[in-house]
Amino acid sequence: MGDFIIQIGNRVDPQHIAQNLQNRPGVENRKARIWRFEWGSVVIQPPPGRKYEPFEKDGLLFACVGRPNIMDVTRELRDPSGFCIEAADRWRSDSPPIQLLDTLTGMFVLLKVASEQITVVTDLLGSQPLYETTDRSGQTNFVGTLADPIANLAGMSDKIDSASIGELIVYDQISFPFTTFRHVRELEPGATHTWRIAGGEVHRDMHVYWQPIEPDSWLDQRTVTEKLVHAIRTGAKDIAQGSERIAVTLSGGRDSRAVLAALLRNRGVDAALTFCTRENRESRTAAQIAKASNVRHILVRRDPDFYGTVLARTMRLLGSEVRATVHGYAIVDNGLEHEFDVVIGGFLADTLLKDHFMPNQMRNRLRRDSLFKKLKHLIRRRGGSNETTSRWHASPNLLSENVRDQIYERRQTRLEQLLQIRPVTAAEWQGFYPISRQHDVATAWGNSRLFCADELFYHRHMIEVAALLSPIDRLGGSVSRQAFERICGTLNQFVNANTGIPASANEREESNHRRELRQTQKLDKFLHLPASDKPWNDVHHSWANSKKLLLHSPHWKAYRRLMIDSRATEVLESILSEDGMRMCNEYLEEDDPRVQSTLVQVGLHVKNSLGLFES
Repeated sequence: MGDFIIQIGNRVDPQHIAQNLQNRPGVENRKARIWRFEWGSVVIQPPPGRKYEPFEKDGLLFACVGRPNIMDVTRELRDPSGFCIEAADRWRSDSPPIQLLDTLTGMFVLLKVASEQITVVTDLLGSQPLYETTDRSGQTNFVGTLADPIANLAGMSDKIDSASIGELIVYDQISFPFTTFRHVRELEPGATHTWRIAGGEVHRDMHVYWQPIEPDSWLDQRTVTEKLVHAIRTGAKDIAQGSERIAVTLSGGRDSRAVLAALLRNRGVDAALTFCTRENRESRTAAQIAKASNVRHILVRRDPDFYGTVLARTMRLLGSEVRATVHGYAIVDNGLEHEFDVVIGGFLADTLLKDHFMPNQMRNRLRRDSLFKKLKHLIRRRGGSNETTSRWHASPNLLSENVRDQIYERRQTRLEQLLQIRPVTAAEWQGFYPISRQHDVATAWGNSRLFCADELFYHRHMIEVAALLSPIDRLGGSVSRQAFERICGTLNQFVNANTGIPASANEREESNHRRELRQTQKLDKFLHLPASDKPWNDVHHSWANSKKLLLHSPHWKAYRRLMIDSRATEVLESILSEDGMRMCNEYLEEDDPRVQSTLVQVGLHVKNSLGLFES
């Protein structure tokens, strides 16, 4: 992904800013470059991969972070600044032309800097957020791709936003545009942001060029399935252009094998990478899929304490605006970060194409209703909804009454904004729009900074189809199941490691199989490996058992002790209720592990941001 920080003024030595960007685990060897202007400075740590170096022409600086692509333009440009040269050639006026904006795809932020003007373009769904700090007069002083560094550089890291901290703990996200810092805000996704600087004054403009507007009427499932199949195939072709050595991250589920199959339709894949601490059903299934596809399979082996150490590494790399877990550190630990031109994953399939963020009330209602009632419900409900929670939220009673009220007001305000563009599905999209607010996005952020990484389901065509999906299309992944089955072909015969039966099985068959496992008392064996001395790794999936990690990992016990022994708990006392404070001090098996891990993370974040040490 890379990062940049723009400073308007001269508060901080740009060399210090460059050191801040470079002194992070996993990116230490990528030099941050400095450009100085009369109004301030720009510091850029370019993204990994080829063709994304900054480009200067006629006193203008063109740069990008992420892995942007101009659709229908090949990446086989030999120049290290190939993409920026192409963008500069199309962006000759002050504002980027619509012909450029309508053809951009991928995760990115684009940057054009002149002697008196800064222009920044954010991607469609804000997968890479752009943050801004302002001084007491309201004028911009820092703009950047990371919240923590610009808060620190602006001297505002001690201005903690209590409501944001509380919301992250309970709702697993912070409402747009707020951050954990009171004077740092995220800027609009799918927009062009301009700062004009003259006579010591800074004038800021913003133009939104794309929004995920809900259609006036829903397409029938056959039509929208065809659109999704086409989007996957064209997106796979586009995302692979210009890359010779391609790897995919391959699990034992549906989504990643669809990515593999779509890429194989157009070209070869050099390797399939499967994260693995203990070999299990996931790794065995992935090996079978890779072998059937004639693709080299690599087990990306993790240290048994990987999930104990990844919190600290992720917080240093990305900050604490989302849940701090970057699985891609395992690729770096295995020395694979330079082995491939790009590593392509299947992140966001659950988010954009399925019911991952559908409010429970809507999901339960749609599951009960007949098709006629479902359609009638969607028509009847169009124009309003007051559901501001998703299946992921915990009890607001963990928070103090004052903080609870602030969060409720923020979430209501954000819901009202989303109702303007998505009258039926606003509550669902509140969980992941912008994508910077999706609770697992740290993995995509981190991977794209550590090595050249991309996500098939973030291709523009995929996003455009996602905006067309009705709740019925998302329910149980109805449309995505049909599309993936067509894309995967013979790969459907292999077991879905999550269910234990072939990937071609429908939702009812999966439910019946899970019921049978419970009734025959085989579910525990299905879910868990034989016991080891690191019980959080005794799983049949790619990650870790969160409850066991929090209960038994010495690293997580040390994190909690660091938080408790600092005065960070004094700050948390103003945010949490008595029940919330109890969870700060201990973790019980009946507690929600997501809440507990976030509590520890934000406690350390508060401690570090305020410069608090032992009492």
